[in-house]
Amino acid sequence: MNACCSTDKSRLVLAQYYRKNENIKPDIMKTRTFEVPVDIMVEFVEILEENSLDNTIQGTNEDDEIIIDVNYESDERQAVFELMELLDPEDED
Repeated sequence: MNACCSTDKSRLVLAQYYRKNENIKPDIMKTRTFEVPVDIMVEFVEILEENSLDNTIQGTNEDDEIIIDVNYESDERQAVFELMELLDPEDED
């Protein structure tokens, strides 16, 4: 059996499995990149630590903001929303 057929068979088996178990869905890891100003870095890291989010510092941009990749699964989305809100809070009038 060549690699093409093997891959096709694997896809078929997965499709059949998920059809039988409709309530089970694969949890796919996502990555979001943040540009964090130095003055809120402590708060940003506190949220990362509180939620045990996997992250990687990628460097800095031309504005001296720290570029951080945050990896998360669907059940960790709320923590990512907290990070987004910290960086771009809605104006309260």
